[in-house]
Amino acid sequence: MKKLNLVLPFFLLTGCAVLYPTWTKTTQDIINSATVKEDTFAKTKTVNFAKVTPYTLQDRKQVLGQWDTLPGQFYLRGIIKENKPVKYQIVIATNNASAWGFYESALDSDGNKLDFSKTGVDVQTTYNSALPVEYMTITLSEQYLKNHLNNNLIIKVYGQKNDFVFYVPQSYLEGVYKYFNGEDSLSKGK
Repeated sequence: MKKLNLVLPFFLLTGCAVLYPTWTKTTQDIINSATVKEDTFAKTKTVNFAKVTPYTLQDRKQVLGQWDTLPGQFYLRGIIKENKPVKYQIVIATNNASAWGFYESALDSDGNKLDFSKTGVDVQTTYNSALPVEYMTITLSEQYLKNHLNNNLIIKVYGQKNDFVFYVPQSYLEGVYKYFNGEDSLSKGK
């Protein structure tokens, strides 16, 4: 009985706590997350990095000034042709349960218009509901990526019915850049 008196309050207290995953990825974690897919017809390789669900970014309130963020996930990828990266992309998949956003453009926090492309839409069904999913990419040049290595990259995506703001952590940008340019490239590039 004494054990029950000690164990029961512990379970009651811990049962009320909700543990959310948090972003703990380092630059090296991002480098290690790279997966390569080769297209022998196009003679390209696509390197995908770790997916990020923005609610795991616990400092998003400090960075963005709000808790709300991208309703979905994003990841970065690099496309290589002739052993050189030809483009970097942020790939975004929204899963906004409330409605379609009809997203059409993006700006960074400096007001620069970004190369935005809508790449697809889907409806995922779960139980008795439908979840609209919109896919999009933002293409970045190597110089743009290099210029943003010291800070988080903050982006706002605009749609006809909805907007969202999210950020790519500085460690993520640095990991992608180091993967393609080597460990010592940051000291040369800054």
